[in-house]
Amino acid sequence: MALDSDETNKESNDATVALLREIRDIQKESLDWQRRFLWILIPIFAVLVVQATLLLFR
Repeated sequence: MALDSDETNKESNDATVALLREIRDIQKESLDWQRRFLWILIPIFAVLVVQATLLLFR
């Protein structure tokens, strides 16, 4: 009985570790997309701020 319990615990722990690794991989991928998105958005907003400033002081 104890052997079955240990086996079940080991399988459960292995499944938990695999699930946590999947979650970590998804989070890394999401972070990569966020960084790429920011590298696109920051220059666009910078150009808009410069254009708005030039229009104000024209």
